[in-house]
This record gives sequence, structure tokens and C-alpha cells, in this order.
Amino acid sequence: MNKSFFDISKGIANDFLQSIIFIDDNAYSEKNGNSHDFDALKISKVFSDNEKVCAVYKPETEKDIDQFIKISKKADVIILDWEINLIGNSINNTELADEEDEEADVKVIDTRGIHTNRIIKEILLDNSIGKNSLKLIIIYTGSSDLPEISEKIKQHLEFDNFINLKTERENQNCCLFTKNIRIQVVYKGVPESPKFNHNPVLKEQEIVVDELPNFVLTEFTKLTNGLLSNFALKALTEIRRSSHRILSLFSKEMDSAYLAHQSLLANSDDANELLVELLKDIFSSILKYHNINSFIDDNLIDKWIDENLTPIDKFVLKADESESEKKYKRDKKFLKKILLSSPNIEEKFSEAFGNDVKKNDAKSYKGSNVITLFSDAPLAISKKYLEQFAILTHHKNIVIPENHTPILSLGSVVESSNGIFYVCIQQRCDSVRIESDRRFLFISMEKADNNKFDFITQSGIKLKLNRKSYDIRTIVFKETDEKIIQAKDIDGEYFFSPKYYKSDGDERLKWIFELKDLHAQRIVANYCAELSRVGLDESEWLRLNQK
Repeated sequence: MNKSFFDISKGIANDFLQSIIFIDDNAYSEKNGNSHDFDALKISKVFSDNEKVCAVYKPETEKDIDQFIKISKKADVIILDWEINLIGNSINNTELADEEDEEADVKVIDTRGIHTNRIIKEILLDNSIGKNSLKLIIIYTGSSDLPEISEKIKQHLEFDNFINLKTERENQNCCLFTKNIRIQVVYKGVPESPKFNHNPVLKEQEIVVDELPNFVLTEFTKLTNGLLSNFALKALTEIRRSSHRILSLFSKEMDSAYLAHQSLLANSDDANELLVELLKDIFSSILKYHNINSFIDDNLIDKWIDENLTPIDKFVLKADESESEKKYKRDKKFLKKILLSSPNIEEKFSEAFGNDVKKNDAKSYKGSNVITLFSDAPLAISKKYLEQFAILTHHKNIVIPENHTPILSLGSVVESSNGIFYVCIQQRCDSVRIESDRRFLFISMEKADNNKFDFITQSGIKLKLNRKSYDIRTIVFKETDEKIIQAKDIDGEYFFSPKYYKSDGDERLKWIFELKDLHAQRIVANYCAELSRVGLDESEWLRLNQK
């Protein structure tokens, strides 16, 4: 069967998804024959039939909520009840207006969603798996006011600008989402008596237990049905499958060999660096042996084009990104020509655009214009995707733990308090075991225009290296107890303080990002090549003819 791109994505997501967690105060309770019933045994069976690990938790106290929040952070998908009532809840849905007034009226307060909203926010507040991570949360409720519930969640999460959520369905907002978070509100359907037969929009949000596994998978796939996200899911799945094999390779029987290796090193800490490299190489080998590097093939790209790009006539863009009077037909045939391998990129583009477009017009697509061939978003937005991909290829600190403090070493990009950017080219072996004041080497960088630049910061600043030998600078840093130069956290930003830094008026260096190892090493190699240039007097006629 010829599967669509979404169906292929769904299969990849299905292989990746492992754990589903339910939190419902009616779990394991006696059934009352209403929509709030929760059959934990049936739900566990349904998900096990779909090869998923399913855990069902029934909170009874605030302490249970605290514990279940920790557990939920480890799950692939979290499914919550909206109305969670705890045993001994002091609020208990009613509150006396005045306890001293014997005739005081009892006023009813709505406690529905209090614990659910707290669970959601606590999960999204976590720096490692929170709002910047891929997360699917489903509210599986016996309450029928689905739009009202989603609106209450939205208001709770947008308080103090914590997160900005978009909504689906203008009038029936049952789904809240960002590019990587999806919060879906659905009704606990009862097969014998459907609730929303009269409402076609909300009928899609009525899910019976047997439909839950496929619904969960579909909603998760809506977050991951892209070429790169499918690639990442496929790779992570293979690493997961190989995890026990990897553990067996790092056998405890080899502990003595590791210690013997460490004892022979001048610096014993280097033994741990070797372990990191070994594990990285094993991960790389696993992905290559499973042909993950060939996963995005012509067939998958064809299906992506079919589902994401409509054949249309588009104006050819000039080098200055303005529209010319010439048009080309952006269809699948055109894009396949653009994507073909070719030793001459300019000729390939010229042939793809056709006779009506001159070669110089096609050359304008060597810059940012090229993304307009594969995106219908405005150019300004599409260029952001180019920047994000460039950051992914160059920055080392893409995934950084909450408690990590940067150290100054090869590839550290910093900004001085006078606005000048530098990249550190001090070799790593000279950036550790510092036992006295030490000079660090830096090459300066300047802010660049949109056309010629070497690196881009997370905030979008484009930087160009000053490549002359005289653009180098040395800065002295004092010896520290840690034997490294470590940044200090000041109001959420990291700063390195040179030896001469004494007050706010002196220069200090703000850490911006860290380059990947090979990119940093290339800078050093190019700088050394610049230093080794040979200048001599010779016949000018001969020199010109050598070029």
C-alpha cells in the first residue's frame, strides 16, 4: 500500500512511543455508570495490545500529586483527568463565607482543574523536559464543557506570560499548542450513549477507551510529522533498542582495565573524556549500521512535497530579495531537479528554472532566497528556519543542562562589555589544570551584514571572523581553585572576569555560545595558515602568471 507522509510519520512515532501515564481520581474505584468512570484494567489492556507501557495512578493526597508530577516527567505521553478530588481536601468545593456567623451562606467555589493545571505547569516549568521540549498532554474528562476547560488551561498557562498558546477551532477551542507542545481536551466517550452526536465539531473530541491508543498516536504524530523530526525519532528509537547491548559493552568486568588505563595517564581526568568519545562513537556506529544516514530518501522527500507544497507559479526573487517580473512553476518536477546531485550547482539551478530565467537570476538563489523554493511562509519567517538550522550545525550548546556552567576553552564565543565579539582559540589542553595566571588567546569578530558572515548567535546576530594575524588578542585570567576559568551566573547570564576586572567599569566577557569542536579547530588551522604565509620579492610578471 502506498502510504502517505503522515502515515509513515505515524509508524515512526509508534515505534518511538513507549510509556503512557494516566492520572485519574476515579481509577480503581467502583463504577457508577457515568462518564466520570475510569476502568484502569481495560485501559491498561488496550494499550498493552498496542505494545505500549501504560501506568495508571490514583492520587489521594497532595503528596501523591507531588510524586506523580515527578513520574509524569519521565513519560512519553501524559493523560490527566480534569476534576481531581483528593481525600481530605480542605477546600472540598464549598467554603463558608464567615465561620463565626451561624447564618452565613455557603458559597460554592469551583476547584475543578486546580490540580490538573498545577501538574501541567510543573511539567512545562521543568527546564530539561518543559516548554522547550516535545510534549503531548491529553485531558481525558467526563465533563462535557470542553471549550471552557481548554480556555481555563490557556488562561492559567499564559498568566505572567509563562507561555503563549495557539488554539484550534475558533469557536470550539479544544486543543492548545505551540510548535512542540500539544494539550488536547477530549471527552470520555461512552459507546452506548454518544454525547455529541448533535455537534460535529465536538464529536471528534469524544473518544472511547478502545480508540485512545490510535488517538494518542495521531496527536503525537501531529508534533513530529516532519523530515528532521522523523529522522530524530528513528535515530532515538534505534539507540533505545540498543541500550542494553551498549550497557553490556561497558561491562563491570572491564573496570580494572579502565583503572589501569587511568593510572598510566599524566592527567587522570582524561580517562573520562575517552569514555565520552567511546560512547559517542558507539551511538554513531549504531545509526550508520541501521542506515539512519539514508533514512531521508527520494521516496520520503516525494511524499513530503506532496503533503506540504502545492504546485503554484511563483515570482523569481532578485539578489536583494525583491520580486522580479519573471515567474517559474514550483511543482514536484521542478523541485526534483533542484534536489538532484550535481557537481555544478549554478548550472543545475539554471536548468531547473528553464529558458525564461537567466543564469544570473538563478544565481540569486545561492543565498536566503533558496528556502522560498521549499516554503510558502513569508521570506522573513523562512529565513529564521535557515538560521535555526545553521545554529544546529555550529553550536555545541544546543542541549545544555540546567546546572551547567560554561568554562572558557577552544570555541567559546564571548562578547566584551564594550560590544566586541571574540572566539577563544586556546587549545583545550591549555584551558585546564591552570596553576597560575594564564593568558588566553582570542580572535575578534565583528557584526556582519546578511550576505557574508561566519556564525550566527541564538538571538540572530551575524558574526564575521577577522582573519588577519594581527586580529588576535590575549587576555589574562587568574588562577582558580577549580583549575579552570569558569563563568559566573549573573541574573541568568554568564560572565568571565579577566584578572584586571575589579568593578562594573572594567571589561568583562559575556558567554554567548560554544562552537562545535571541528568548527573551532578549523578556525585555529586557518589562523595558523595565515601566520605561515611567506612574503618575498619576485618578478611581478611571473607572480601574476602563477595565479
